[in-house]
Amino acid sequence: MHIDAAKISEQQMNLRSGTTTKVEGLEKFGSPNVVTRDGQGKEVWTYQRAIQASQRDTVSGFWTLFLVGQSRHQGAFENTSRMITLIIKFNSHDVVEDFNSRTSNF
Repeated sequence: MHIDAAKISEQQMNLRSGTTTKVEGLEKFGSPNVVTRDGQGKEVWTYQRAIQASQRDTVSGFWTLFLVGQSRHQGAFENTSRMITLIIKFNSHDVVEDFNSRTSNF
């Protein structure tokens, strides 16, 4: 199951400590990128998803001086990337104990 990175923040709001189970986590986010155990032996799932967006801006202007005109078109193409990391920790009953997310823009 693949989930769009843009949906992680939206789905994260549906995570509830003490309520959401591993099965529900898999249904919402799919398989985690990394599964580890913390120092207390609790299972930790890590998801990382990338979002890339492109935008093109155009600026134009025109001025007249002594009946002489000039037109200038300046275009800019901007690419932005965003990495979302979601970390979910489960208790011994396979229920979410805690979760946290981080977003990096570059």
